[in-house]
Amino acid sequence: MENISQKLKTLQILFFAMILGQIFLFSTFFLLHYQGVRIFENSESLFIFNFIAPLGILIFTPLGYFLYSQKCKEARKWRSDGQKMSFYFSACLQKYVCFEMISVCAAFALLFSKKPSQSLIILGISLVLFFINKPSLFRFETDTKE
Repeated sequence: MENISQKLKTLQILFFAMILGQIFLFSTFFLLHYQGVRIFENSESLFIFNFIAPLGILIFTPLGYFLYSQKCKEARKWRSDGQKMSFYFSACLQKYVCFEMISVCAAFALLFSKKPSQSLIILGISLVLFFINKPSLFRFETDTKE
C-alpha cells in the first residue's frame, strides 16, 4: 500500500506541476500579446491559428480519454495493486499530456491572433478538464476495478 500511496502522491505533484506550467506558458504569451508581439499579421495565417485551437479540443480530448481507457483496461488484467497503479500512473500521464496540448494550442493561437477571448475560453476548458480528472485513490480503485 505504501508504494501505491507514494505513486499517487507523485502523480498528484505532476498533475499540479502541469497545471502551473499551463498557467505560466499562457500568462507569458498573454503578456507578449498585450505588448503587441504578433508572429503573423496576414488574415490567412490568423484564420489557420484560430482554427487550430478549437480543433485541438476536438482531437486531444477524445484522444486523452481513449488512451486512458485503454490503459485502464490493461490494468484490470493484473491482480497486483502495484501493477495496476503503474498502468494507472501512465494512463493519467497520457491523458494529462493530451489535455496539456489543448492548452499549448490555445497559447500559440493567442500569440498569433488579435483577439484573446477564444484562447482564454480554450484555456478555461483545458483547466476544467484537468480539475475534473484529478488523480485520487478513489478514481484509481474505480477505474482499475475488474
